[in-house]
Order: sequence, then structure tokens, then C-alpha cells
Amino acid sequence: MRIIAIVGARPQFIKSAMLNIAVREKQLAGADIQLDLLHTGQHYDHQMSEVFFRNMNIPEPKWRLSRSGTAEEMADGITWILEREKPDYVLVFGNANTTYAGALAAEKAGIPLIYIEAGLRSYNNDSIEEYNRIETDKHATSNGELEERRLQRQDFLLGRHAAGCGAHVRTTLHHFLSTS
Repeated sequence: MRIIAIVGARPQFIKSAMLNIAVREKQLAGADIQLDLLHTGQHYDHQMSEVFFRNMNIPEPKWRLSRSGTAEEMADGITWILEREKPDYVLVFGNANTTYAGALAAEKAGIPLIYIEAGLRSYNNDSIEEYNRIETDKHATSNGELEERRLQRQDFLLGRHAAGCGAHVRTTLHHFLSTS
């Protein structure tokens, strides 16, 4: 199974750290799984990007888009890569423009989308992050919800698969504090 995880903002880099650790563990146990990162360039400067890859031992992204623009502009670059690479799944985290761009690209390329952190809501309709969450929920094939109790909420499920995925920022924090 091949997954392309789309990252571009600080929180996504942090969240991808534990995903990479989990995939490495599965690979060591014999699982046929490959995870590649695609960096949209949303956060591109050293202190907003590279420092996380180095300090959290996150593998270098296989692809890097130039500095990003709108979600729609990022989606064009992502779609081009997805159509060439044809992964089994696309995975996105959070609520950044990168998240929504990945959702748009996965749908256009016809690739199932896994959305980690689905269903979170601020109910601030003036917020671009809220817009990104709602729209990404609509494109997702599988939704990973942080809290099991929210899995029954119908405003984001839309008949799709949903599962609890836990609070991965907390898990990442505990992991890195225990290994330092």
C-alpha cells in the first residue's frame, strides 16, 4: 500500500512525525506500506519548516512545491504529482490551505482521501480554517476523528467511514519528551 501524505504547515510537520514512526514500525514487522511526503511550501522558511524535519527526524519530502499560493493553486501542483504517482491513498491533516488543496487534488485525481482530524469545528464561519475543515470533510473517503464521542456527529460523516485516531499531537509530545 502506498500513501502520499500532504504537508505544508508547522502543525502538519509535527503530526507527520508519529505517522512516520508508526509506518517504520509496520515496515519492520513486514507490512507492505510506503509513505511519501509531499511538501506544498505553505510554510517554507527554515524556522517554520526545516527545523521540524531535522529535530523530529522526519524523512525529507519526496516532492516540494514552490512557495504556495491559494489552495486551488497548490491543488494544481499536487494533482500533477498524484496523477503521475498513482498512490493508493492521499492523507491530509488539520485545517491549513494545504489540507484543502490535498482534498481537491485527491478528488480530481480519483484517489481515496484519508482526513485526520475530521469533524473538528470552531463554528467561526469567518475563518478560512473552518472553511478548509468543512470542505475537506466533504471530500474525504475516510475520516479520522480525534475523540471517539464525536464519531456520531452527522455534520461531517456524510456516509463515509470514520474511526477514532486519538490526539496525535499529545502522542507526539509524549514520544519526543520520553526520548530526549
